[in-house]
Amino acid sequence: MVSAYQVEAAVKMKDQDSVDVYLGSAYSKGFFGWAAPAGDLTRIGNAGFGMSRELFLNIFKKFLDPSKLSINGGLIPIHALDRTYGERSVLVGDAGGIVKPLTGGGIYTGMLSGELAAEALNMAYEKENFSSSSLSVYQAMWKKAIGKELSRDLKIQKLYSKITDTSLNAMENLLSDPNILRKISNAGDIDFPSKVVIGILIKKPSLIKHIFFPVKEPS
Repeated sequence: MVSAYQVEAAVKMKDQDSVDVYLGSAYSKGFFGWAAPAGDLTRIGNAGFGMSRELFLNIFKKFLDPSKLSINGGLIPIHALDRTYGERSVLVGDAGGIVKPLTGGGIYTGMLSGELAAEALNMAYEKENFSSSSLSVYQAMWKKAIGKELSRDLKIQKLYSKITDTSLNAMENLLSDPNILRKISNAGDIDFPSKVVIGILIKKPSLIKHIFFPVKEPS
């Protein structure tokens, strides 16, 4: 589970066509912060493990004391349950932990698992069998569709959460290569991010040491 907190604020970003992402221990523990334009509003928030009010304020104070129109927060499961079906029941989206581990996003996974749940329930209805065994096909369906991607993303997230600020800064310099930025822009897929991550590591193997052997912070 990651803790998430977000404010909708009456402020516009300098660039209304881009999302700002904040990395590092000043903003999050093992995840990230964001500021996303939403018309005349901006959604400002962050998420992570063992978060504090101070970490959120580090992002919020970047803006000139905007009026808070709404505040929401909660826990986001980033690890799918071992079992997402039962007697006369199936769990979709966040309820089953079917969420993108790298971003905490759940719209695509929620819609996909919901569609597959409907198919599984329709088959159960035709057989007049809503037992746990009958509905187990639902889990097999979503795992076939996106299970491998979610598993890869979770492994990447666990590695990312251990990267130090020093290594993040070094990685930023390596990723500033125009060829790498072009690859991210052309091949990036928000729903299947592991594809671009693996591709970048192949083109820039020097990133690997910072992922698997992050530089320790100076004491």
